[in-house]
Amino acid sequence: MSTALDQKICAIYLGMKHRCESKKSRSYHNYGGKGIKLKMTKKELKRIWIRDRACRMKCPSIDRINPDENYVFENCRFIEMSENVRRAHLGKKRSKRKIKKRYSTISISIPTSLKKRYIKSCEKLQIKGRYFILAAINNIIKEAHNQ
Repeated sequence: MSTALDQKICAIYLGMKHRCESKKSRSYHNYGGKGIKLKMTKKELKRIWIRDRACRMKCPSIDRINPDENYVFENCRFIEMSENVRRAHLGKKRSKRKIKKRYSTISISIPTSLKKRYIKSCEKLQIKGRYFILAAINNIIKEAHNQ
């Protein structure tokens, strides 16, 4: 009789296998298309689950520590899905050409008073990340609309 854990491990394993081996998979170009292979058994995957205490995570996700290497016991771990998504986006390389095209159509004229408030709020909060900057901009716009 299979337990809920065995079913979860089996589903994760089949997902890994599908990404690496099936050209019909939406993610094949990021895994099998780049030469990533599944060289791990379900037993090893279960050992990783237990080792990393994935049962305590909100949404555990399998992660390859070195994204250029295969799915092997030594290169895999379970981390939170949100962390895995963040790591995946950090690793993507975008060409300068795409970035220029993406932002060339955006033109916003911000009044000087808003720019000064924006700079002050960034200094006050010591903002370094772009998501925090976007939140600061939204707060400034809300303040401007309220006045």
